[in-house]
This record gives sequence, structure tokens and C-alpha cells, in this order.
Amino acid sequence: MDWKWIKETAFGPLNLSHETFWKLTPAEFLELVDGWKWRENYEAEKIKALNDLELTRLSMLASWVTAPHLKKPAKPSDFYDPKKANKEKKKTTPQESKRVVDDLSKEMGVE
Repeated sequence: MDWKWIKETAFGPLNLSHETFWKLTPAEFLELVDGWKWRENYEAEKIKALNDLELTRLSMLASWVTAPHLKKPAKPSDFYDPKKANKEKKKTTPQESKRVVDDLSKEMGVE
């Protein structure tokens, strides 16, 4: 049993008083921890959904702003596509990353 973690969790995120903490059974304490973890996960998902919504709005605005300046107007999904953004990203080695940056620099004429 990791008492340090238990006490940090009880008095930190759960904000329990000493009196309340010592009256709890281990099962009750674990139920409180499960509820706290659920709330944390719920809040993280809510923030992620709001970020996706805001990025979608910004991509629509970007497509409108750039449309008069392009021969073929860009679609909002050209700027941000939530389906692609939420996929697991492939890890690259530092060498691969440097190669990609070098290729882009050559293509753009940057030295």
C-alpha cells in the first residue's frame, strides 16, 4: 500500500479533511478516487471538443480570408481536419525530422 500516494490524493485533489479521510473505508476511498478520475477525464474530453470546435471555426475563417487571393479557394479542411488531427501521430526519429525540414527548405528556396 502506497501511503504517500493515498494521503496526497486524499488531501490534494479529493480535498478531504483528516477527520473525513480516517472515517472512510478503503472501498469508499477508492470510489472517491474513481469519481475524481472520471471528472478529470470528462473535463479533458470537454476541453478537447471545445478546441476542435474553435479550430474548425478558425479554419473556416482562414478559407474565407484566403479565397480572394487564390486561384482555387482552399477548403476549411485544408487548414484543419479534426478527423486527421485526432489520429495517432507517427513518431519520427531526429534524422527523419531533419530530412523533412531540409526537403521543405530546398523546396521553398530557404538556405
